[in-house]
Amino acid sequence: KYFLEGESSNQGIQHFFPKIKTQKQVIHNGIDVEFWKPVDSICREPKTFLSVLSGDNQFLLKGGDLIAELANKFPNCKFYIIGVENPSHLKSITTNLFYIKRLAREELHEYYNRAQFYFQLSIFEGFGVALAEAMACECIPIGSSVNNIPEIIGDSGFILEKRNLSDLETLVKTVLTIENKEELQKKARKRIVENYTIKKREELLLSLLEK
Repeated sequence: KYFLEGESSNQGIQHFFPKIKTQKQVIHNGIDVEFWKPVDSICREPKTFLSVLSGDNQFLLKGGDLIAELANKFPNCKFYIIGVENPSHLKSITTNLFYIKRLAREELHEYYNRAQFYFQLSIFEGFGVALAEAMACECIPIGSSVNNIPEIIGDSGFILEKRNLSDLETLVKTVLTIENKEELQKKARKRIVENYTIKKREELLLSLLEK
């Protein structure tokens, strides 16, 4: 329902292999919340939005085109897309949109701590590791209504129900005016710490192997 109006795109193993009868249990990815965490010495810049891609081939998949168009509508905000320097899909140039090459995790950690908001506008998403990393660093998440992105975000951020620029523009106008930004930042990290850590993943795997 997110990608095309009136159509749905089913995702997940149950959809692609509906005849599987074997008992299964979901074990989510986990991140290192002792590394991905807020740093008091790094100033968070207001009205700053960040998204992380894994190369030019993910530009449309992760909603890079929407972010590029959005930047033109919010000249007083800054938008960073990390993981691609010169996207082939680029149609317009704006001075408040910055494309940055793939970074080492120490550098990426700093960008997470500078940004106020994080975009995960995927058409398809297996889990959303970068989303979890950003939330653990107290970025306020804005995600698409795809797979388990809404589950990861919970009540700590915002969901774009349709892949529509006008809807995204309205949503961004809303998030810029909310007064409880610090509360949402804390909620975002808490949600990851309580549900999506490497430790929790390890415990679930060991528990399953012991059965």
